[in-house]
Amino acid sequence: MTETDAPGSLVDRRSRGLLVAAALLVVGTVVLVVVFGVQRPPSLSTLADDPADGPSAAVAWMAWERGEACVGVARPSGVVAAPWCSPAGGEVVRFSGDEIVVRTWEAGERLRTIDLDDGRPTGWLPAEDDLAVDPVPDAVWPERDDSSLTLREIGSDAVLWRVEAPERYTIDSSAHSPDGAWILMVDSAGRLLVVPADGSGPPRVWAEDVPAWPVPVWEDATAG
Repeated sequence: MTETDAPGSLVDRRSRGLLVAAALLVVGTVVLVVVFGVQRPPSLSTLADDPADGPSAAVAWMAWERGEACVGVARPSGVVAAPWCSPAGGEVVRFSGDEIVVRTWEAGERLRTIDLDDGRPTGWLPAEDDLAVDPVPDAVWPERDDSSLTLREIGSDAVLWRVEAPERYTIDSSAHSPDGAWILMVDSAGRLLVVPADGSGPPRVWAEDVPAWPVPVWEDATAG
């Protein structure tokens, strides 16, 4: 037996080294796919950058956060707050001024009113109040081709936005403002966007980590 054929010889060490190198190459490839294969959403400016040129109404929603469903409120200034949370879950069904009505399951399915000034529950609506909420009609229709996304306003077919975007990027939900001048949208990256309904400007990011469903509710509007 030669020195190079003996157990633990240079040949064995080289073989083990090649195996380790191959394993590291596989791991490195996976890491690169995970890190660089993530499709980033289109880059957009924020509403807070120029709130004067934006909607006059606020938007509210509920999202799960650390084991609680929290009301989120995005103001026209671009400021976002979470004034009230409940471990029982819920959804915003009405939003008027400084009061939000939330459907909650704290004591069965009921409607609770929340004062946004101090985040304090102010009471329950009468049991005879209608708990049914109709689906919010979509405001936009997304169209995809190989490399871009085109948004058209439903009803008018007008193009609101055309952008180069990753294959999986889309708009999951949308709704017109009560005055019809603006459209809120929640994209597949969980961003709340707002765009002029006349297509005079691109969308801007209003808030992050917003669920597409139930659809966020405009101020002085109901979810349905």
